Amino acid sequence: MFIVTMMMTVLATVGVYALAAASTEVKTSGNERQSTQTHYLAEYGIVAMAHNADGQHGSGYFNLMKPTQVCQSLPIPPNAVVPNLDAFSSSCALFDMSDFQTLGNWLIAPTVPYSGAPYNSSAVAPGSLGPVPTTAGFVVELTDKNTVDAAGFGLGPNSSVKFVLATATAIGTTLPSFAATASYANEGIEMQRARIIAGPLMQ
Repeated sequence: MFIVTMMMTVLATVGVYALAAASTEVKTSGNERQSTQTHYLAEYGIVAMAHNADGQHGSGYFNLMKPTQVCQSLPIPPNAVVPNLDAFSSSCALFDMSDFQTLGNWLIAPTVPYSGAPYNSSAVAPGSLGPVPTTAGFVVELTDKNTVDAAGFGLGPNSSVKFVLATATAIGTTLPSFAATASYANEGIEMQRARIIAGPLMQ
């Protein structure tokens, strides 16, 4: 009886360990997937800004940069700290996905949400991030704007056509949920930053 009891105890312990290991592996896989999705959403923001700012709608984006706009990535202190700041240096603009659709005349939304309930429904097509309701998107901040001449163009200081050098900071976020009132505590956030030159633009 003692030997049988010990064997059952050992087998039960092995079974519990196997279940715990499998559960951890599934959670790790999910976290890795969400991390990858968040990464590409942030990259989407950078690529979207670089593409749109260099196209026919570029002036519309840069003209929205104002000294009164509040941006988290603005590298220059306010006038209270550094008096007489140049308006270009202290200006910024903030765009979310809907702004890109409006300003850039996008024909499709950047992400397609999953419309099934609660999740993983075989009768509903998966959204952009899979068959789980997920609040996902990106925002882009434009800061540190400077007007520059591009090599080979020789536009000169009096030309009405300029190139613009600015910093684009994109923040991608993902927050999956399984019910309207309950969501994971695991919110994915990633920030990417790039210097872009856009133009030629009419100033």
